[in-house]
Amino acid sequence: MSRFKLNFEPYIELMFQHMADYTEPICQLLDSSLAQILTFDTSGIELFVSENNPKTLNALIKRLKTFYKDRPNIDPHMMAYCLMPSQAASFKDAKQMYINGHFCYADYQFAAQMGSLTRKIYKEHRIMEWIGEIVRTRGLNLAIDGKALRAATEKVKNFRAPMVMNVIDTVTGLILAQQPIPNKDSEITAIQELLKVLDIRDSIITIDAIGTQTVIMKQIIEQGGHFVLTVKKNQLQSYEELMKYFREMSEDDERQKKRKIVRARYPEMMESYEEVFYQEKNRDRYERRLYRTCNYAELLTKTQKEWPSLKTVGQMRQVRIPLE
Repeated sequence: MSRFKLNFEPYIELMFQHMADYTEPICQLLDSSLAQILTFDTSGIELFVSENNPKTLNALIKRLKTFYKDRPNIDPHMMAYCLMPSQAASFKDAKQMYINGHFCYADYQFAAQMGSLTRKIYKEHRIMEWIGEIVRTRGLNLAIDGKALRAATEKVKNFRAPMVMNVIDTVTGLILAQQPIPNKDSEITAIQELLKVLDIRDSIITIDAIGTQTVIMKQIIEQGGHFVLTVKKNQLQSYEELMKYFREMSEDDERQKKRKIVRARYPEMMESYEEVFYQEKNRDRYERRLYRTCNYAELLTKTQKEWPSLKTVGQMRQVRIPLE
């Protein structure tokens, strides 16, 4: 390590961490309208690898010119770039990319740092608000899910996978909003923050069990949306009640199909009870799914107290059979 890097590395890192705090007010003073424009740039750090030496590429071009001298329809320059490896032999993180007006081998980490600066400048969800202005989020099926970026584990100081919460349009696969979260315990707060910046009127919001919270249900309804949430053992009372109701309704439904005259244990629920069965081949297995739904949810304890907006409950059973 050079003496310069040894002495000044902490100060250089500190400068980059706070650069947005210094440059944003200056940009606002110069031209506030231009300062609101989000600019994406292809930039990076060219690394000291042999593939970046012009002699390497020029030697390959010279050999190709000699070999294809009788074939004028072949462009040796284009072929040379195609034949160059996708990554440097001595450093796998040095990828071939087009930056700063030419092809070279650069490190992606610089682009990631630029992204973090951008997030700092737009720390009040300006990027997500901008997406909300150019992409219609109303009346869609939106899935909210947290993901761990395990591929980035080795690039963070504590070797813990960074986590992000995403809002995804299930039809197009487009990520409409995203927010980093420090740990799993912050997911509920992140979901609430993401919902605030989106127009979810007439949209159906699906979240896994972590989102089955009274405060999240209330927020979705207040913003004019609908929800499909998962009940697991983190909501033990509701989980046990649903398992009991669907088991007994399934038994009563089977008896009625066999023309056995029997009084249903939950007449109101049985009036809207329905079963649907699907079977399909998926990759190397068969999948069988049984869906049970009921449009009468008033008997649930939490429905009467905390979940008054809940209208329909359902249960899904899935069986996977490997192909021989």
